[in-house]
Amino acid sequence: MDESVEMKMYVLSADTNHYATFVPVDEDYDEVFGDLWCKGEELSANWPKPLEIELDEEDENKPVGDFGFLFSGSLVLSNRAKELLSGMLSAQDELMQLSLAGEDYWLLNIRNILNALNAEATEFNEVGLLVKRVFDSRLVSSSDFFKIEEDNKTYIYCSERAVDVMKASGLTGLVFEEVDVV
Repeated sequence: MDESVEMKMYVLSADTNHYATFVPVDEDYDEVFGDLWCKGEELSANWPKPLEIELDEEDENKPVGDFGFLFSGSLVLSNRAKELLSGMLSAQDELMQLSLAGEDYWLLNIRNILNALNAEATEFNEVGLLVKRVFDSRLVSSSDFFKIEEDNKTYIYCSERAVDVMKASGLTGLVFEEVDVV
């Protein structure tokens, strides 16, 4: 059987229905850290200290997972998640230090931007927004984590290998949505 047919890719997201989300403690965080939307730009040059975060007040009764949501396009990682994923990230990806009540957490900033969509199978609506993502297996086969320009670098995509590692480790706070690959 053709290997490309068996390849799977996923959208990686924080499970905000069952696990706590975070907010910066200081509402003026952007004056020190700048824009933290994790859209493929380097953050490390303007990261002078750990960013203090706290639980979103609406989520104070939810457990804190190994992964959580802070800003669009990013994930918050526990130390355990950071150690597990560090070796799977590309050289340009960044793990920026956060502090939650004195404990270290990490903002995952994926900077590996791929031109990976299959042009024939991907669909856009009449105003050019991405409706159906279909990846070209030849263009994603060597990347465990990446983003794409066509969705404004909003979503984090990951390989089946990365999903298998995360599931096997028992990491909490994630949801995976399979994406088509041809």
